[in-house]
Amino acid sequence: ADPQKADRILDRDRDGNPMREKEIVAALLGELERRREERRPLELSWTLNANFLSGYQNCDINADSGEIETFLPGRDWEEQGVYNRIAPLMETRISALRALSYNMTVRPRTNEVSDWEKSDIATRLLRYTQSASDFEKKKNTLLLWSELCGSAFVLSYWDRNAGPSLSEPGASAGIEPHPGTPGTKEGDLGYGLLTPFE
Repeated sequence: ADPQKADRILDRDRDGNPMREKEIVAALLGELERRREERRPLELSWTLNANFLSGYQNCDINADSGEIETFLPGRDWEEQGVYNRIAPLMETRISALRALSYNMTVRPRTNEVSDWEKSDIATRLLRYTQSASDFEKKKNTLLLWSELCGSAFVLSYWDRNAGPSLSEPGASAGIEPHPGTPGTKEGDLGYGLLTPFE
């Protein structure tokens, strides 16, 4: 790293004191670590739920170590019987949720005609993306994560590597090929899932 660059003032804190690159990086890493520790009990409970769902129920969270530990019978002659009560409940709930229709809709912000037209176009775009992608598979995964952890997130983004190529003649109606940029694509709306762990 360039020492002159590291010594440059990049920002100021709330009190107006100058902050350099090393201080900003250290503050960010400290904040990430603090948030990771705050989230740790939640992640342990999610992992415990996943263990119970998969039938591995001879475990619990050790409050002292902050880890999930297996507990064994106290004596050699004791047995541990496990009846999985979580899996049937989750399967029933997920099957009921899968039966619902999940058509994406955009609602207008105001009662103006232009807002209604924009929301109608946005709704059509979303429904096209939904029908042209593997929405059912993603929806089922989303429902599983939502039931297991209590939440799951859909991340929408512009995928610049999707769609037909612009460098091939006739690839897209009305758009001339760009000979200087091979492999350039039109792009398309994309979406993916984020688990609460992410």
